[in-house]
Amino acid sequence: MPVHFLNSPVGMLCLILIATISLINIYAHWIEDGFVGRLLYMATVLTCVAGLAKFTNSSVPEHLAATLIVLQTALGVRDVCHRFVLRLKYRRTIHAKKHQ
Repeated sequence: MPVHFLNSPVGMLCLILIATISLINIYAHWIEDGFVGRLLYMATVLTCVAGLAKFTNSSVPEHLAATLIVLQTALGVRDVCHRFVLRLKYRRTIHAKKHQ
């Protein structure tokens, strides 16, 4: 059986770290991710748990890496959109204060 990164002990440590950080982002009250952000973090945790379950069965996780890449890309796109909206709000409030 070929050894893949996600099926190695270092890969499992990475999955545990990703799942832990995602759980912190879900349950921390000071992080304001919104509904979509929390759903994406929940999907990340479930994907990591599925990868850990595959490791205990000694099988190779087939689409685990692709799923994690898609989820992290979706989180990045959501973050860029959120920052863009906040920037537009900030510009509108500054513009409105100048014309008062």
